[in-house]
Amino acid sequence: MARDPGGQVNRKTLILHIGSHKTGSTALQSAFAANRRKLLKAGVFYPRRIVGGGWRGGVHRDLYDAAIADARRPAGQAPTFEPLLDRYIARIEAANAPVAILSCEAWSGAQNLYAPRFSRLTDRFDVRIVYFFRRADLLAESMYKQLTKNQALGGATFDDYIAQHMPGWITGRSRMLGWWAEAFGSAAVTVAPYEPAAAGFDLFEAFFAATDLAGVEQRLRRDHARNRNPSLTRGQAEVLRRLHVEGRKLSRWRLQLLQRLDADDGPYLGDASRARLRAAAAKDTAAVAAAYVRDGRRDMFPTPPEKSPRQDADWRPDMLDPTIEARIRQRLFLRSPD
Repeated sequence: MARDPGGQVNRKTLILHIGSHKTGSTALQSAFAANRRKLLKAGVFYPRRIVGGGWRGGVHRDLYDAAIADARRPAGQAPTFEPLLDRYIARIEAANAPVAILSCEAWSGAQNLYAPRFSRLTDRFDVRIVYFFRRADLLAESMYKQLTKNQALGGATFDDYIAQHMPGWITGRSRMLGWWAEAFGSAAVTVAPYEPAAAGFDLFEAFFAATDLAGVEQRLRRDHARNRNPSLTRGQAEVLRRLHVEGRKLSRWRLQLLQRLDADDGPYLGDASRARLRAAAAKDTAAVAAAYVRDGRRDMFPTPPEKSPRQDADWRPDMLDPTIEARIRQRLFLRSPD
């Protein structure tokens, strides 16, 4: 910790960006990693990932992996998270910058594994927690396509995914943020609505405004637009789901090729289902807005909200045009099942 001329300790600010998933985290992390020197000139240090980060190391997932490993380690086995966090602390303290950022969207998971482990950071830094909050219905559609792209759902349909996974997710975000508030104080937690279709919304402006660093984003303009985690279209996701049902998984190059192929796109939810999902999340959303949104608004997504896709009825897998599937299989050099 540095001292000012009067001998007082100047504590650095450490920003923990905890997600959530499907709110531009990859774009932020990629831009920060690609612009480390520009950020450092602005007084912001973005460290490379220590374990398994490669030359860029944009997301600090090693801390997530270490927390998971410690939660599962047998009694008597040495912990991995604490020593790793000490290495990050040393790098942050040695950096010539008053502000540092660590980022991993998985830290906003459904288990209280991360906030308690990070809590000792308050001994050395002024810690700020930043979380982007997305509307429940749009988050559900985006998460399903991402997990299908990750080949992690084993052929589950969108309806299966909603029934099994989303109820706890969309009604549990205030509880999750409460864990961070308990560890760092509610004043340290800032939630920013994620509204990419809203007029004037800019992810980088929103992030740096939430961290009281407005203007830093101007240094990233040249690079951040190309850094993103492209989503599958609805048709691409459905063909990939059918391949999973057949027991097939695509290699990386086939996944990249799949994303270049034109396919049916659009929402999964019809208007009635969309309204029900938003209603189910309304109480939790209001609680988050009241506790952690700093711009004074109490309605997280006021009318008109982030642009809603309009569709009379829910989309079903049997609605996919068979010629789309045949064309994709042909381009991927995959035969249809007998």
